[in-house]
Amino acid sequence: MHLVRWPDKRPVRVFVLPDRNDLHVAFCLTAEYAGEPLQWRDFGVFPPDRSIRTEVYSVQGTWRPQPPVELMLRYQEGFADRRDRDGRDLAASTGGLIPSCTAYSRVSGIGIRWDITPHWMVRADYERHQGTFILSTRENLDPGRLAEHWDMFGVQLVFRF
Repeated sequence: MHLVRWPDKRPVRVFVLPDRNDLHVAFCLTAEYAGEPLQWRDFGVFPPDRSIRTEVYSVQGTWRPQPPVELMLRYQEGFADRRDRDGRDLAASTGGLIPSCTAYSRVSGIGIRWDITPHWMVRADYERHQGTFILSTRENLDPGRLAEHWDMFGVQLVFRF
């Protein structure tokens, strides 16, 4: 708490949060959930008219053993249709043209972050994927060529100003 004075000289107590760089939180647990209703109507034979609700959720934990280093563990799942979590109905409705793995994603990930300076940060992540729901169809035009099980490794260098 800080005591400040208004221009008319009366004192007011103000709670000021410390700057993020001054704050050392050893553990952090976050979770997210999103559900979105979608409807396809009058597109013709393909895709057929249908109403679905997509669903995505995740949980992530981080730990800072020392202030410049952060370790991360994450799990997330996403489904094109929450009533068809394994994608079998989608594959059956398209005669197998769209594989079942395009309707879901299950992702486990680990990572490390290092704040080199207040302006420079480097991060590395490894993720193990089952399903391809999170992949864009713009870059992956043929869903039949996508692997159901795949890995991703990423490294990021960030400058903050």
